[in-house]
Amino acid sequence: MEKLTKRQQKALELSELPRAEAARLMGISERNYRRLLENARKNGAPVYRKASNGQAETTIDNVLEAPDGYKVKGTSSLVGPDGNIKQQWIKTDIDKERQEQIIKETFIKAISKVKPLPRVKSPKKLSKDTLTVYPMGDPHIGLYAWSEEAGEDFDCDIAEKNMRAAVSYLIEKTPNSETAVILNLGDYFHADNQLNRTQRAGNALDVDGRWARVQMIGTQLMIDCINIALTKHKQVVVRNNPGNHDPHTAQALAISLSCAFRDNPRVIIKGIPNPFFFYEFGKNMIVSCHGDMVKPAKMQGVVSNYYPEAWGRTEHRYAFLGHFHHENRTEDNGLITEIFNTLASSDAWHHASGYRSKRNMKALVLDIEDGEVERYTFSLKRESLCS
Repeated sequence: MEKLTKRQQKALELSELPRAEAARLMGISERNYRRLLENARKNGAPVYRKASNGQAETTIDNVLEAPDGYKVKGTSSLVGPDGNIKQQWIKTDIDKERQEQIIKETFIKAISKVKPLPRVKSPKKLSKDTLTVYPMGDPHIGLYAWSEEAGEDFDCDIAEKNMRAAVSYLIEKTPNSETAVILNLGDYFHADNQLNRTQRAGNALDVDGRWARVQMIGTQLMIDCINIALTKHKQVVVRNNPGNHDPHTAQALAISLSCAFRDNPRVIIKGIPNPFFFYEFGKNMIVSCHGDMVKPAKMQGVVSNYYPEAWGRTEHRYAFLGHFHHENRTEDNGLITEIFNTLASSDAWHHASGYRSKRNMKALVLDIEDGEVERYTFSLKRESLCS
């Protein structure tokens, strides 16, 4: 065993205490305390346990630490007739504080790698009488699908290529509205954290690569989409609905975008945690949510109750949803509710369950007086545009 430093020895002496308390007594962070303890044990230091007489005794050398993001919550021991421990099992649990720290460190790292944004010049000829809306139906960046199992391949690189092609195509086709709304309908990211499960239902997710890489790709992609929109529109309003797959990372994405465009008055990042987005343009009213909590059939009652004054002022009222992946448009007592398709493919579970829908992205043009007057569609069948 190599000689331990004084700090490593002190860390070992405090190892019976909760990690937060031990770190406080040493005047260091929990992360640094954990590293001290790991280095001490790598050098062959024994792990201390309490004996029946209250004295510290050594039982097993080099007990493995819990994986990063987890903590040891207890042990089970097999004791032989001679009173010595023959085998020992370590029980672990999620370390919520450490996982939150990992998430913060990941986004700090992601933001630090974002290059200063070049200023995009505003077009000269603009229409104040139209608003262009670019709904992004459930991009699911980070989803992994293998064609042999799910019918077609899908990963981060494919998602990025398709989204970039779709946004470029639609912005080229739409008129020069003074204002545009990039409306991420939710589930922009496929997984909310490194557990790769949905938060509420705990469903297992097929994920492409490391969680941090997915966040960096998705954040940079949204920044690029906003910059593309700035070439056509003077002002770009951006909203990221929280989805059932990304309730926390949707908020982190909004914060990252706010930082990236903090010095650009032409970009407005609409924040969350409010699950509903509201936007009024002339005689048009747009309300949007992901669609997992409030079902489409209830949107008319929700919109009229939540926004009664705007309901009275407007004539063309729209509720835009994601979540279901298939296209559907209904009109009910003064409200048009529309569900949009996704560009993402099905994962293995949805493919095996028979779920399949068209994959496209749309752009809607609303007239200040007459409501929707134009609509454009990018389909993945335009394979040459995705190359």
